[in-house]
Amino acid sequence: MFAYTLPSAAIGEIAIRHRLTGPNLCLVGGDTVLPEAREMLLRGEAEACLCISCNVVTPAIAEMIRDAPAARASALFLQCG
Repeated sequence: MFAYTLPSAAIGEIAIRHRLTGPNLCLVGGDTVLPEAREMLLRGEAEACLCISCNVVTPAIAEMIRDAPAARASALFLQCG
């Protein structure tokens, strides 16, 4: 009923649309995406990792924290070899 309110909803949609298989993680807060991807590759848990990061401050939140609205996103594909 509330599936699209979960932080992991976006990663699930990306995996479905691009037929990506294997483990997927949704990490909230901090800069842990690249270290976690590296460890998954080194442990042999994945052949490659698609790392996507986004940071959004909506106008409503910006007003609450007295900061400017912002939106940033990046993507990186990691593979051993």
